[in-house]
Amino acid sequence: AVAEALREEFPKVFQMITDADGTNVILRAVQSYWRSQELPKAEALVAVDVAAVGADATARGACEEEDQMGVLEGLLTRLLVYLRGELQNALEVRTSLLLGAGQGLFVRRPVVEGEWL
Repeated sequence: AVAEALREEFPKVFQMITDADGTNVILRAVQSYWRSQELPKAEALVAVDVAAVGADATARGACEEEDQMGVLEGLLTRLLVYLRGELQNALEVRTSLLLGAGQGLFVRRPVVEGEWL
């Protein structure tokens, strides 16, 4: 679902992070794009052994491959938030209740600590 959203909303970026025919997202390409945008280091970038991606992942076992897919999904979700500019329907600008403060940026729903907005 996240990869499809990237494909539809940001086709140029999607081309940069997938293989030649656009069917498989490449973890190393996502990490490279991540760094090129000078995004904050995500725990996922540090936790993934890039050498384990691809053919080696099959040899190391399905469990590790599932972990990598989870890491990739997390990176793609954060990348989509970054490219959109904000988490959809999470933020709003409205008049602050503080005297003389003017407009403020407020969340529309509860957010978890560390969640990207």
